[in-house]
Amino acid sequence: MATAPAYDPSAPLPVGQDFYALRREGIGRIVEASGDVWTDYNTHDPGVTLLEALAYAITELTYRADFPIEDLLASAAAAVGGGTSADPYPDQAFATARRILTVDPVTPTDLRRLLIDVPGVRNGWVRCDGCGCGCVTSYSAWCESGEVVLSYDPSLRRDPATAVRTVRPRGLYRVLLELESDAELGDLNDRKVVRRRSVPAANGRRHTLTLELRFPEFGAAHEGDRARVRDAASVDSIVVNGSNGLRDGATPADTAEFRRHWYDAFSVDLDLTLHGGSTVRVENASLRVFGDRALRETVDPPLLVEWLQQTDADSAVDVWRRKLAQTDAATAAARETLEAHRSLDEDWCCIGLVDIVDIAVCAEVEVAATADIDRVQAQIWHRVER
Repeated sequence: MATAPAYDPSAPLPVGQDFYALRREGIGRIVEASGDVWTDYNTHDPGVTLLEALAYAITELTYRADFPIEDLLASAAAAVGGGTSADPYPDQAFATARRILTVDPVTPTDLRRLLIDVPGVRNGWVRCDGCGCGCVTSYSAWCESGEVVLSYDPSLRRDPATAVRTVRPRGLYRVLLELESDAELGDLNDRKVVRRRSVPAANGRRHTLTLELRFPEFGAAHEGDRARVRDAASVDSIVVNGSNGLRDGATPADTAEFRRHWYDAFSVDLDLTLHGGSTVRVENASLRVFGDRALRETVDPPLLVEWLQQTDADSAVDVWRRKLAQTDAATAAARETLEAHRSLDEDWCCIGLVDIVDIAVCAEVEVAATADIDRVQAQIWHRVER
């Protein structure tokens, strides 16, 4: 039968934990060392106050040192699972290997592996300086009076004959990201939005029309417009400039020209009124439509304008707005991850998406009379995709 632990108040304390014994020992040492000049050992004496503080500190250290070694090496929070994945043993006496060993990425390949683990990022590339993105500016260096002078304007030299050297900052990287596709928004790496509409044709049957709208890149000069569209709660209204579409960017296309150039790309300008009243102009968005001959004789520019001006959740502009928000969120997460593992004297000059190049394949396939056409088509698609 196990006995409950008992406490004996009359048991003597270890010397290291007995405050009064330590105080008496300290005063005895003071008497031996300076009893002829120091005779006041009451509590109001500053020297006695320091002695008492020292005695208390010794009792604290002795008390803690008497703990079991496992309690000294790991805190109570760690024992009950109070740590985190980054610091599973908080407040312990010794630093963990996770905290003191070099485990951060140091090479572009390490950084690339780090990017792949970011949610929403499918692949990533880290390239050294020389990306040509325009954010790296060189400057000039020359010597005057025994000192190095740095300036963007080499004409500031006192002596025009002084040799000048062009200097470019190092340690800058360009990061390219390939994002995961979204089931609802499609490919996040391009600015293309594809919508489908069921349209009744002249033959009385309904046909599926595909609209492909490619939005332009805002660029650094219009980053504010991009942010307003991205952060808007919704798009309240859309005005399509031009009577319908602009095939060459300047001349409105009528119904005859639209049907004559059915498979060509048309340009449209969109004036967006965002929730809250702000407006953003989107210029030269590329529009293409795909459909059979029956739709070609049915769909006209006014009908396209009506579709483009829709602002519901399934509209092309609203899908594009949500696509911008998700793209920027993934890019921001990648930047935050890189910043958390940035080495000394290194930085990211720009973080962007890879450029997408669409490739079309046209082929005429002659198959045997006994061939399974569906299987052959599936094999062709599989080979092309690879």
